[in-house]
Amino acid sequence: MKFRFYMPEGYLTKDIIAMHKLLEKRGKLSRWLIPPLRLAMIALGAYLILNSYSLGSGGYVDNISESPAFVRLVGMIWIGLAVFFYHLKAWNSRRAMVKHLGAITIELNEELVSERTQQGGSNQHYEDFLSACEFQGRWFLFQTPYHACILPKSALTDGDPEQFEAFWAEKTGKPVTHMK
Repeated sequence: MKFRFYMPEGYLTKDIIAMHKLLEKRGKLSRWLIPPLRLAMIALGAYLILNSYSLGSGGYVDNISESPAFVRLVGMIWIGLAVFFYHLKAWNSRRAMVKHLGAITIELNEELVSERTQQGGSNQHYEDFLSACEFQGRWFLFQTPYHACILPKSALTDGDPEQFEAFWAEKTGKPVTHMK
């Protein structure tokens, strides 16, 4: 039995965003820290925007930090950072990825996991993987706590998705964890 995943455009931004959301859910500290931090950023931004209306007419000021327009801009930046938090993390991850990979083909067969791109390929044995998670219509095969092969279920071209989890458990001895 084998499974083949073909991603003609490589990893999509939504795949990377899903991975960052999964990492947040799996992390002991980030699970409790990130959501309140994002809410605090939105609250601070809203406070700055609302407070800027009490600073005056917006005429000449000696210090730019006293300018209502500047204070509103800083407030909008804080809100933007909170709202687009995962998109910014995905952008930063893309910067660290190998460029011009092109199409990605990942094949899981009886012996190993094979990944092929225009830049080359790699083979890994099943015992090299720490864990596997299913989240938002994707399987994540973790090689380290923060690095995973992302397998979108929609990219499955060969194999039965109903049998994937049993296949993974047979090869690794570890179940696939389901995250909501």
